[in-house]
Amino acid sequence: MKKILIRSGKDYFTNISPEATFSYRKTSTFGHNVGFYLISDAVYKLISTPDTQITVDSFSIGTKKSYKRNVAETIDENFDSFVIPAADFLKPEQIKHLKRLTILIKNLDIPICVLGLGIGAYIDSYRFNDEKTDKVVKNFISSILEKSDSIGVRGQLTFNYLNKLGFDESQIKVLGCPSIYLNGANYNIKPPSIDTNSKIALNITPSVKKYTPFVDKTIKKYKNYKYFMQDARDLKILLYGENDIITGNSTVSSYKNILDDNKAIFPIETRIWIDELKNYDYAIGTRLHGTIAALNAGIPGTLIVHDSRTQEIADYHKIPHLKIDEIDKNTSIEDIANNSNWEEFNKVSKTNYKDLVKFFKVNKIDITKEYPNPIIDKKEKEIRINRIVEQIYSKSKGINEKELLSRINYLSNKEFYDYKPPFSVKNEKSSQKVNKEKNSNINKIKKIIKK
Repeated sequence: MKKILIRSGKDYFTNISPEATFSYRKTSTFGHNVGFYLISDAVYKLISTPDTQITVDSFSIGTKKSYKRNVAETIDENFDSFVIPAADFLKPEQIKHLKRLTILIKNLDIPICVLGLGIGAYIDSYRFNDEKTDKVVKNFISSILEKSDSIGVRGQLTFNYLNKLGFDESQIKVLGCPSIYLNGANYNIKPPSIDTNSKIALNITPSVKKYTPFVDKTIKKYKNYKYFMQDARDLKILLYGENDIITGNSTVSSYKNILDDNKAIFPIETRIWIDELKNYDYAIGTRLHGTIAALNAGIPGTLIVHDSRTQEIADYHKIPHLKIDEIDKNTSIEDIANNSNWEEFNKVSKTNYKDLVKFFKVNKIDITKEYPNPIIDKKEKEIRINRIVEQIYSKSKGINEKELLSRINYLSNKEFYDYKPPFSVKNEKSSQKVNKEKNSNINKIKKIIKK
């Protein structure tokens, strides 16, 4: 039995209540964006074979003390390889994280496999003009290549950047984002028929100011829309009725209208995300993984591109998209949907998937030979899916009793309170903030009841 450690917030089949996501680490079990689940879960499903035992690191790898030598020794003793589904790590903001990972990787003796790695920069850029960042990235990539045959990156922009640092096509493979293959490579997305009664799955990147007018117009015209939130702070808004944290945000007007109308929901895990999206006619927005989730659910989705992270993946996978600058005051969802074509996406997915299979093979990671993966399929039928998280309070509906009871039930059942990672990093500080968080949550609920 081959034992693999995988970078992931949680095991694909582990159900965590919405409240419990905040009981571990300083942010949540999914980091700051639930889209990370989509990436790691896709890889988890791909590498699940009868001869493989997979353990998640619960995002503990890369923390401040995870680079200690005894942590690497623990990993070497317990695992045969380390698989890292990555994201846009290659940017100045991630320097400290990259340094820690580099030290850890150098200390490891087992092989590693990194894929989904991307640059975080503006559109049409492949450099940061930052020698310090370049040096850290080069050391990071070199350390990985000491333990693997090659590295999988998100797109051509990332390849161009790493190529400028001295790495070539034999070392760096453009593979896109593995989240595309959550349910395999066989897509048959058809164009939608849009009218004002259509069910629209809307996603938003709050920091993208140019998107706000389009959002405002959309939520007025299409009453059967839902806003699929993705950020950890968004989940807190729904769980506890907090909305002060969005004050001053460029999309605060849109947020206020959406929340007042009780139109926000949060997919707490990958399975409920995909399951819920199947009820919609069309998905649109600036969130890369909001669009990819829709495609995995079999519904048409169009991506609004606003940076290199979204651009290079859309280009590689041929995801229908348009740049944010192409949207003006006259642009409507019908216009965008009518000018989106999914035929090339359906076709290229199969070709791209073959490259991913080759990548895993040369890096000596076994993957499933069929979809649906029989191992995953069997377990999915046995384990329940979490419900979608709705708002606990909205101006139009007042208190949502179902959601309020969920909060109370969680707080009254200590056995459901903590998320306990299956693999613990030695020397990591144990969390002592649970009780404080619990008291904080109780106070939040008291405030909601007073409303």
